[in-house]
Amino acid sequence: MKWNKIQKIGFVSAIAVLALGSTNLVSYAAPVFQATDADVGFKTDNDGTTDPLIPVDPDPTKPIQPDPNPKPTKGALRMDVTPSFDFGNNNKIKATEQKYYAKFVTGTKFSETEKTEFENYLQVTDERGGTKGWKVSVSNDGVFTSSTGDKIEGAAITLKDFSVYSGSNIKEPSMFPTVPTTAVTISDNTDHLLLNADTTKQQGYGIWTMPMGSVDHKTTGQGEDGLGTTGKIDETKAGRNPAVELKIPAGQIIQPDKAYKSVLNWNISDNL
Repeated sequence: MKWNKIQKIGFVSAIAVLALGSTNLVSYAAPVFQATDADVGFKTDNDGTTDPLIPVDPDPTKPIQPDPNPKPTKGALRMDVTPSFDFGNNNKIKATEQKYYAKFVTGTKFSETEKTEFENYLQVTDERGGTKGWKVSVSNDGVFTSSTGDKIEGAAITLKDFSVYSGSNIKEPSMFPTVPTTAVTISDNTDHLLLNADTTKQQGYGIWTMPMGSVDHKTTGQGEDGLGTTGKIDETKAGRNPAVELKIPAGQIIQPDKAYKSVLNWNISDNL
């Protein structure tokens, strides 16, 4: 029976060891989690402005300074740059129908002082919030008038080679406003749609530029209209933008050394 006594003593000793060891165990509380909120709200800024940007691949952190400085409209939906067209003041008088092309926009890039050329372009900002849609149209009556009242009638300005770029890092092509795929002639004093943001396609929000033509494609100054590839170069028709054309019909009595002007009416509307 000695074995039984030893067995019992060993069992009691094991319990004593376990009891002694249990005094060194650490007890941890269960983790407790609590959720909180981070809130932010927005209001429409009707006094906001956007600097003129490079027409192709615009970057809001690198504005440009066009010459002359554009006159922007106001509001959360606005035209930052509406193009004026300079067809030159040294064109040769011809008694036949003639075509002239606009000079490219000149200005300085961000942090630069040297003048450079940019495409003739339109710039729109929509900061109303959401994608409410809008459209931009332009009209002209086809009449150019000098300071002394002399008139050129039946003139026609034709715009073409439109493209669209986002200045708000919008990448989805379906969200880009649309432009005409063919040339647009404005001379009948009616509105012609140039840039259209469709609210049903979630278009319009952000900064958009619409250049016409490209500084990489200029008139040669050769040929009758300055678009040829052979012949003598007429410097008054060289280096212009072929995407912005002015046609003067025959039969107009043109006075020399006078500046003729015509008004282009640009309209931005959310009345879709």
